Amino acid sequence: MSRKHVLALTMLLMLAWAGVAQAASPQQVESSIYGWVGTVYAYARPAYDDYFVRNDGELFGIAGKTAAIEQEIETLRGELVKVWGKLRDPAADFNGLQIVVSEILAVEAAPTPTPRPQTEPEALITSSVANVRTGPSTTYPRITHVYSGQTYDIVGRDQAATWWQICCPAARSLWIYSGLVDAGGPLDQVPVVSVRPPPTPTPTPVVITEWKGEYYANLELRGNPALVRNDQAIDFNWHDKAPPGLPNDDFSARWTRSIHFPQGNYRFYANADDGVKVWLDNWLLIDEWRAGPVSASNDFAGIGEGPHTVKVEYHEHLGNAAVNVWWQRTDIFRNWSGEYFNDIYLQPPPVLTRDDPEINFYWGLGSPGPGLPADNFSVRWTRNLYFDAGHYRFTIWGGDGARLRLDGWMIIDNWLKDTQHSFQGEFREVGSGHHTMEVEWYSRGGIAEVRLSWERIRRHGGPQPD
Repeated sequence: MSRKHVLALTMLLMLAWAGVAQAASPQQVESSIYGWVGTVYAYARPAYDDYFVRNDGELFGIAGKTAAIEQEIETLRGELVKVWGKLRDPAADFNGLQIVVSEILAVEAAPTPTPRPQTEPEALITSSVANVRTGPSTTYPRITHVYSGQTYDIVGRDQAATWWQICCPAARSLWIYSGLVDAGGPLDQVPVVSVRPPPTPTPTPVVITEWKGEYYANLELRGNPALVRNDQAIDFNWHDKAPPGLPNDDFSARWTRSIHFPQGNYRFYANADDGVKVWLDNWLLIDEWRAGPVSASNDFAGIGEGPHTVKVEYHEHLGNAAVNVWWQRTDIFRNWSGEYFNDIYLQPPPVLTRDDPEINFYWGLGSPGPGLPADNFSVRWTRNLYFDAGHYRFTIWGGDGARLRLDGWMIIDNWLKDTQHSFQGEFREVGSGHHTMEVEWYSRGGIAEVRLSWERIRRHGGPQPD
């Protein structure tokens, strides 16, 4: 290659490199600035004569637009100034930024305030918001608020100097807690001010529409109750806690209520932890006043129609606290008379007796009713039913054991034998008319459900149905 060609190629490469460098260099942008406040400092390196520190701490290079302004910048070094001009970004200066100043002025420092001599006791409010009251205690009524930074004259104090009387928020002398202010001045000259005790608040009367509950902070229902309230029902489980204002252990309660009873026979029930007593018109029906869980019931026959007074007393000693009291008629059963027991042996008395429309229940893992466990319970159902004459098949589905009698004749007998869950039996030659059916059933645990059904498999004296 000739020398002429080498020179031409070199020129082309240099031009190309210059074009790439120019394309890679970012374009400089100028924006106007107005009255930036900061300080000008001289820098030791000659490449950067001066720099500007804005009040927020950011650094910029600085240069005068003219030689005269450059001279002003040098004169105002180290002083607080305001600058106007253009900001170049980027620039070969501090942080890649440069202020080209068109005007610069010194900022006059604000004069230092001369402290006013404090000749009177004063309270400077230091809390963001503070209550002021009619007297030196939180039992006195609150009148208004004061706010942080406000100052009031101190005109009085209480005996312990824990409250200051200040003048005059809400156009009167009021009291503020000393911990909410910065008190200054000759505080030893502040006089003690006597204030009348706050008025005793009138207690709001308790309106009793159901059970009057009186709660005592002792086991023996002694003295005045610590709490009186209206309770909708006597059905509580406080676990290891207690009603408001009472200790978690060693408390007692009394409930009274006048209730209208229709004439009839009744059974009263009580479950409690610990002791419980139940009266009807001063007749003591249940007396289980002892420590530990109790479950009891008692019958009262021939209650006359009209209002009767029911009274319940209860005490909690240690551990969990619970009480539940209720009653029901025992002489009206339009459907199945269901007697529920808290074991699998039908041990009397029943914990619950009720009128069940049918024997078709799914209790799942829950209890069949109040006072009964979710596992190991039993039921006896009885009912008088009309049957047409014929042969019948009876089926009990669900549970762990069952028995069925018709007029005392055992048709199904699978009691404490195995764990099958479906039981069947037949009764031939059932006569037309009313018959008494009795079903006994129990569940040991798990899913609790039971269904009873029957079908006539042959009419009396007729052919076998298809």
